[in-house]
Amino acid sequence: MREALAEALAAYEGAVVIVSHDRHLLRASVDLFWRVVDGRVTPFDGDLDDYHQWLKARESEQRQAARDERRPSDSGDRKAARRAAAELREQTKPLRKRRDAAEKALERAQSELTALETQLADPTLYDAARKEELTRLVREQGELQGRVEALEAEWLAAEEALETLEAELQTAS
Repeated sequence: MREALAEALAAYEGAVVIVSHDRHLLRASVDLFWRVVDGRVTPFDGDLDDYHQWLKARESEQRQAARDERRPSDSGDRKAARRAAAELREQTKPLRKRRDAAEKALERAQSELTALETQLADPTLYDAARKEELTRLVREQGELQGRVEALEAEWLAAEEALETLEAELQTAS
């Protein structure tokens, strides 16, 4: 069904706005990405991998800016700032671990799904003699798609929770 949707979108001559966490669908059907951040919508020049790198760079910049804001002028304040930075790292560590684990699991599941979809693209699989194998592969595809969606949701939830916690901690300091 997802492939049929991607093909229909590719054949459609008009414009469509797609909001989805389904990376496969986005890769297969999107020509232009838009980024919504800080209350603004801007064109994004890149693909999903570029967006992922942008998110990581943004997070790094935000951490650096927070460190710079807390950077004290004398040595006594420096110790306090280092202590505050260490506390921030400790408080966000579980969320970072959760996010990174979800990301790795998501990448593995997407690789498995891609391999499975390659198998499903084999026209000989649709012969009557291979009906059981086709049924098994289609069932596995559905399970993998469900797992990918769940992992994407888990990654997104962890990323949002991490951003929220970091913002709260920066506001509190």
